[in-house]
Amino acid sequence: MAKLDLKHAFRLCPVSPSDWDLLGMLNHPSRRLIDLSTTTRLPHHHISVNAKARRDVAWWLKYLLLWNGRAIIPDPFWSRSPDLELFTNASGCLGFGIYFQGRWLNGSWPSHLCDRSIQWKELYPIALSCLLWGPLWKGKKLLFHCDNQSDVDIWAKGSSRDPLLMHLIRSIFFCAASHQFSVLVSHIHSRYRQFHH
Repeated sequence: MAKLDLKHAFRLCPVSPSDWDLLGMLNHPSRRLIDLSTTTRLPHHHISVNAKARRDVAWWLKYLLLWNGRAIIPDPFWSRSPDLELFTNASGCLGFGIYFQGRWLNGSWPSHLCDRSIQWKELYPIALSCLLWGPLWKGKKLLFHCDNQSDVDIWAKGSSRDPLLMHLIRSIFFCAASHQFSVLVSHIHSRYRQFHH
């Protein structure tokens, strides 16, 4: 494993870690790195960085190149999916669908994605909606409803052992950070989901 001094990795960032909490969209990409940084006994000690942490550092380096040093003050309340007319869903074997204020997109899973986990398939339309309509959500705090409790737990942790799922999570965070909106995923039981569509 490569050794990296995290203090040097974040030298490009002109804000202190306490300021990151103000930017809710940046909490999860830094959480694992902050946890890793607490594993040393003394500040001058180096940390062995695994592949997951290197991908998190790469996320930060990519984001910091785009960041203008300003953040929009977010809406005080979370916008629920029905209020925004924003809905996503996925089926294990059929495909996915997204609806946002009269615009919609759906698709079947191509053969090379059929074996992906249902957790990945449920997060995919969320990631795709962030990519497509994220620029319209500046300053919003979006509450996505998901009928997969695993995804809700993974989102709350901001981490997964599945590298394909982590790629989606990083993509959502990058889009949210780039367009200055926040995402929260909340569980909704499958039998109630029909009433929110």
